[in-house]
Amino acid sequence: MELLGAAASAFALLTIVAQVIKGIKTTTGATKERKRFREEVRALEDILQQLTDEVDDAEEGDGWRETLAALEAPGGPLGRLHVVLTELLSKLQTETGVKKTISALKWPFKESQIKDTMLAIEREKALLNLALSNNSRKLLQEIKATARTYQQTLDDLVATFAEESMNHAARLDDIQDRLGSIRLTQETTEEEKKRDEILRWLSPLDHSAQQSDYIRRREPGTGQWLLESNEYENWVKAHDQTIFCPGIPGAGKTILTSVIIEDLFNRSRDDPGMAVAFLYCNFNRQQEQTIEDILGSIARQLLQQMRSVPPTLADLYKSHGSRRKPSLGEICSALETAAQLCPRAIVVVDALDECQRSTRSHLLKHIFEIQSTHGINIFMTSRFIPEITDRFVQKTTIEIKAHESDLRLYLDSRMFSLQACVLRNPDLQQDIKAAIIKATDGMFLLAQLHMQSLEGKRSPRAIKTALEQLPSGTDAYDFAYDDAMLRIKSQHPDQAQLARQVLQWVTRSSRELHAQELQTALAIKPSDQDLDTDDIPELEDMLSACAGLVTVVAESSIVRLVH
Repeated sequence: MELLGAAASAFALLTIVAQVIKGIKTTTGATKERKRFREEVRALEDILQQLTDEVDDAEEGDGWRETLAALEAPGGPLGRLHVVLTELLSKLQTETGVKKTISALKWPFKESQIKDTMLAIEREKALLNLALSNNSRKLLQEIKATARTYQQTLDDLVATFAEESMNHAARLDDIQDRLGSIRLTQETTEEEKKRDEILRWLSPLDHSAQQSDYIRRREPGTGQWLLESNEYENWVKAHDQTIFCPGIPGAGKTILTSVIIEDLFNRSRDDPGMAVAFLYCNFNRQQEQTIEDILGSIARQLLQQMRSVPPTLADLYKSHGSRRKPSLGEICSALETAAQLCPRAIVVVDALDECQRSTRSHLLKHIFEIQSTHGINIFMTSRFIPEITDRFVQKTTIEIKAHESDLRLYLDSRMFSLQACVLRNPDLQQDIKAAIIKATDGMFLLAQLHMQSLEGKRSPRAIKTALEQLPSGTDAYDFAYDDAMLRIKSQHPDQAQLARQVLQWVTRSSRELHAQELQTALAIKPSDQDLDTDDIPELEDMLSACAGLVTVVAESSIVRLVH
């Protein structure tokens, strides 16, 4: 029976050895070291196999009892080997667990650990080889002589593995946390991509570039009078309220709208329940600004400020597919849902008068319906057109006109563009501001045109003469534009010709042109077969030639009239 017990111990070690060898095969890196270690463990496997074979073939009287007792004794070779091999297997199995999480299993042992482990195995192999000679007396002597040294080596090795395992466990926890974070980020990114895809499907309209351009062009502090008005303060704090801001052409409605939008977004940072949607209607983009896309854009912007799209919208997108656009009824339902989910929804629309008549009628109908149902706030601007102003008779109305404080901010910022005779004369600067403010009569654009008309004046007398002749009243725009055209014609003939070509393309094109498109168009002559890049004019020269009548939207590079 003792022989059977010894055989079982050796067989158990063989099982562990086989698992260790398998674990070594799954690792990568440290090729030479790994190969040498694997051969050492295989040599141990051979000796253990010989030992089990000898025990299986032995009989009770062959003297193996004392030999095996020595091998199995506490602190004996088989016990120490069990400890070493179990530690190795534990280390490899822990790393294999990591392999399930990361793509490749790297060699987990330090060079010093392998050196100490191979030394320990080599020592135990020597004792096992001695056991195979069945010289129990000599085996016992050797075991006793080496017990303390071998046990100390084993204890040090186990302590090293234990410390490494603790560090490894901490690293593994860190890796698992990072991978969990990566998975969460990936899942979030995928969700956001799908969410953006669905929202773009609702409407392609995105006026963020226009908003950035208008804010960039306005002087800091512009529109403060409107932001500080009682009407605006009461409106922004309430629900189910409307502000209508009519104004004459060139009064500055669009710039003030951009100021309102910026203020609302700033407020929304401190109010998670506030969602803002805005539109800049444009006469030249009426074909793009359909009622479906306008309402879809409002819904899209409100939903964009939420973490996820409503399940009903996701299901609608799934049923339609990306190629089939939603119907007007489905868009209205999406807008209804968006308004319902937003504790405070605010809709801002600039230049209602630049919408097609039927589009404008549908827009107001649906927006007012949403307001009556869900209490959204509305801010809209328009020129004085009776069929529009009649829709806002019972609403809070603030007329937009060039405010003196805004005009002063603008004029102060543009003084640098005038000649040195102005920059060195503070009194003349005050005369310029007073004359232009008086002549504008509430038309901000007129201040721009008047300021540009002074840029070529080279003496105080010329400046004062021009100020005395500044047009005002209802015909002021006509005079200002006539003056701009005179300045264009008085340039060098090549510059005047360039200005005429730019103005013709901008005013007669069926759609808005990007700067590069316009530059290319100007470079092509009727007789040309190919484009000669040497004929492409510089954008700065094109704008300069037009005497301030043409501008470029920075974010989109669209070239358009100043108004």
